[in-house]
Amino acid sequence: MNHATSLRTGLCALLLVVATTASADSTTGTSFSVTGKPVPGRQVNVHVVVTGKHLVFVPPTAVRGGNVQITLNGEIVLSVEADAHNSTGIGSAQCIPDPSFTYCITYKYTATQTDVTFPVTLPKGVATYTIGARYTGDSDSHSSDAAPQTLTPVHPGAMAGIIDAVLD
Repeated sequence: MNHATSLRTGLCALLLVVATTASADSTTGTSFSVTGKPVPGRQVNVHVVVTGKHLVFVPPTAVRGGNVQITLNGEIVLSVEADAHNSTGIGSAQCIPDPSFTYCITYKYTATQTDVTFPVTLPKGVATYTIGARYTGDSDSHSSDAAPQTLTPVHPGAMAGIIDAVLD
């Protein structure tokens, strides 16, 4: 092997390493549940769980995690970052090297689960509610979506039959 061939082989190997490390290599899963009666104008609680290795933000100098999002009828109604307050199974800090410094200034943390519960107010005048949940992914992890759930509004009280007839 001559010097040019050796140099070419080394550069190809370096490019392969750079391309490999730039892609997300972890798969996440997202699931959710809804509790409470779907009464128009009132709230239900949406509990979302993200599993699988993913980045989480641990202040003050960490790589940002992805977001847990809740949708209602296709619109994002909540987006919260995966962080130290809502995640478990957080591993040890990994230094992200910066050639400008002789010490570490940015760290990366991964977790195995993020768990959030938030109230979602259901609008009035809607025939059904479709609630969804997703994890947006991060630089190390793929995004994931839970299957949406469709809820039929419950109309309490004496007018329930009339309201149901109008909305149907």
